[in-house]
Amino acid sequence: RKAVALVHNQRQNEEMEQAAGQNSLPALREKFFIRLFNNLFDSEEQYTRQKEDLGLVFDAPAYVVATCELVSEKEEQQSRTDLLHLYSSAIQMARDTLARYSKGYVATLDARHFAVVFALEHEQGGWQAAVEQALAKTADILSGYFSLQMYAAVGSVVQDPRYLGGSYHSGRWGFHAAGPRQPIVFSDENGAVRPGADPSVLHETRTGIRRAFEELDAD
Repeated sequence: RKAVALVHNQRQNEEMEQAAGQNSLPALREKFFIRLFNNLFDSEEQYTRQKEDLGLVFDAPAYVVATCELVSEKEEQQSRTDLLHLYSSAIQMARDTLARYSKGYVATLDARHFAVVFALEHEQGGWQAAVEQALAKTADILSGYFSLQMYAAVGSVVQDPRYLGGSYHSGRWGFHAAGPRQPIVFSDENGAVRPGADPSVLHETRTGIRRAFEELDAD
């Protein structure tokens, strides 16, 4: 009976921890963005209330969403559990890295996809280079630590965060153009896709990579 009770209590604790994790602030913020991307708010009032309750601040003049995918070249050699752990760890590192090089939020979409909401300092020129640099540095670090490739499709710019769904979906529309030869692409509201800089941008010098690694390890 004691053994049965112990197992029962352990299961209860695990369920409570899982529920707590699902209701944590980061998890609730991710749910908020997923609803925002897919226009699932019933009213402007509901959107505003949830935004304020979650402490989300949108004070930038413009925003853009990048959809990112992680790819393992050794996927067939790894178990499902190992892959889930790998992708989860990589997304967390991506979150930490992006916070160093840009302002905004990261929302996990599924096991190996995540979206980045970039808060732009200005919408006229220059923002593409800043966004691409942040994504390139993140891709370099994930490649170095986890041997993963990261592809990204950046959507159109919006001034009102209420319409981030437009940026998200325009980026997803152009995602087919991202791949090994062109890891980062940009897509506008009309569906036009253009490549980012030469893929060599994703390969920092050894000194730059080493410095980035040392900065992460220092935390």
